[in-house]
Amino acid sequence: MSDRKPPIADDDFDSIAPAEVALTRNAPSATEASPRSGSLNLGVGMAVVLLLVAALVWLLPGLLRPDLESIAAGPATPSPGVVRERDSRNGSETSQAEGGEPVAPYQQSRFERERRAVEDLISRLLDLQDELEAKAVERWGADRLAAARSLATEGDEAFLAESFDDARDRYQAAISALEELRSGAGKAFDDAIKRGRSALESGQSVAAKEAFELAAAIRPEADSARRGLARAAVLDDVLAAIREAERLQARDELEAAKARIEAALELDGETEAARSALADVRRRIAERDFNAALSRGYAALADGRLDSARSAFRDAQRLRPGAAEVEEGLLLVDQGSTDRRITSLRQEAEALLEAERWADAAERYAAALELDGTLSFARQGRNKALTLASLQERMLATVAAPDRLSEDAILEEARRLLAEARSIDQPRPAFAAQIAELEALLKVAARPVQVVLRSDGATEVTILRVARLGTFEQRSIELRPGLYTATGIRPGYRDVRLEFRVAPNPSSNEVMIRTEERI
Repeated sequence: MSDRKPPIADDDFDSIAPAEVALTRNAPSATEASPRSGSLNLGVGMAVVLLLVAALVWLLPGLLRPDLESIAAGPATPSPGVVRERDSRNGSETSQAEGGEPVAPYQQSRFERERRAVEDLISRLLDLQDELEAKAVERWGADRLAAARSLATEGDEAFLAESFDDARDRYQAAISALEELRSGAGKAFDDAIKRGRSALESGQSVAAKEAFELAAAIRPEADSARRGLARAAVLDDVLAAIREAERLQARDELEAAKARIEAALELDGETEAARSALADVRRRIAERDFNAALSRGYAALADGRLDSARSAFRDAQRLRPGAAEVEEGLLLVDQGSTDRRITSLRQEAEALLEAERWADAAERYAAALELDGTLSFARQGRNKALTLASLQERMLATVAAPDRLSEDAILEEARRLLAEARSIDQPRPAFAAQIAELEALLKVAARPVQVVLRSDGATEVTILRVARLGTFEQRSIELRPGLYTATGIRPGYRDVRLEFRVAPNPSSNEVMIRTEERI
């Protein structure tokens, strides 16, 4: 408070006694002031009384709001009551004690200083009370406020009795009580915020509003109080939306329930009940979609629609990663794909066997074994295809070089080849024809024919790997059809070497071998 007292002229009234000051700041009454002058007649006394009443009504509020700048600190002791008296004849004024004794100027100044010091405490007391009332102290500190007011009342009583030391002590105690009360405003604010939040969580909108209103009164600038009030204002709408969402969920209208909860969260994104409800409905939607995806996957798997089954199981996997049902479904899809591929390879291999493309069939069986090494049909099929491919290759090579059959070892090998080929059950037509061709070739190759050899009678003739024939001019010998090599040696002549073919037809088998070039 910085209100200054209006100056008081010494000739405005004769005397002033202390008046009661209440904490409600109502203007104090002026019933306590009365002139004390034994020397004035009754008429003058009544006039002075009237003037005094008018002066008190106009001046007393200013007197109770002392000039803070003019107060000096210092000890004060209670002084006796002082009465100021004005001489109506010459206008002079004297100060007297209540007993009629004049008061010395020093004592008068000390008395005024003590009174002003107490009035400063009153001003501080009233300021504190105003500040606390602005913070709705009646709602959170009523008992302590009442105790402080009681101390102030005691101070008023001491002040009126001009016991300024006692008044100062009581007012100071009241100030300390109010300051302590003010220091507890923070806890009162925190308690109000806590009660408001608890009320929000329990769905009590009225209690929440009251708590946050109190918090806002204590600390108007606090964001937490403003947010709490905003949340309390929409709490009933949020709870209504949640209840509606629960009814929708009971009818399995999950998307509609989700939309209602999201609308509630738009009103208040901090409502734990709405957050929990949203998490629950999302879980139910995910579970429903997961089960639906699994059902689609297994249905497609049963119908052999592997691509559709895989897609459905992938959808389920995104909804619930690592789920055993999904892993099993994908495994079955993979197995189905593998089985389908194996079946395809088996069909291709059997078709290639039928077409007598043994090597290609063996490749298909090998591919099936790479997918599943336990497949007995693939192992047996590959072995058979490889055997047939080998037999076919060897028979074709033998038939393509019949002249080599003139050698005993090669002829014997061809005979074993024929026996192995004959061991194949139910040979395919082309393979059977190749067996027959080889068999006919071997019959011819094993039957010797007559061969006529001619020479000069001086050349020594030898048929390699057959016999040394010596010299002759003509000689007949039996040889198997095939390719042979004959050499001729004669002293003084260059050796000769001749390859000739023995045909199955004896009439065309005549060979000339002799040395003709001298050395």
